[in-house]
Amino acid sequence: MHFKPKHFILFIFFLCIEVGIALFSKNQFIRGFLGDFLVIPLLYFFVKSFIRIKGSNLSFYILIIAIFTEVLQLLEIQKHFQIENPYVKIIMGTTFDFKDLIAYFLGFLLILFFDKSSPTMLKKRSRIY
Repeated sequence: MHFKPKHFILFIFFLCIEVGIALFSKNQFIRGFLGDFLVIPLLYFFVKSFIRIKGSNLSFYILIIAIFTEVLQLLEIQKHFQIENPYVKIIMGTTFDFKDLIAYFLGFLLILFFDKSSPTMLKKRSRIY
């Protein structure tokens, strides 16, 4: 385990945006789509702050977790287990929406772009060519 301040600062940045969206936005596109889009980089940078893992692997795992969470919403797991904790409801979400899956996938692509354009990747590419 290690700590990367740069990744943690990016996590805090995305967290502030997400909290701002949750508290102040009434716009359906911003709340529903942009919030879900940004949750992928938020989780990516949080995990990357503490664990050494290849970026493309981590982004894939986070995408799978996001899709799994959406499937749990489709199956209405909260109702079946009578989950009443408001924090758990916020984290799990309550309503399945196919657009959420699109938002997660686009967030995944954004992370792949960040991973490919990082300075270390550029150095590796320059040695290859």
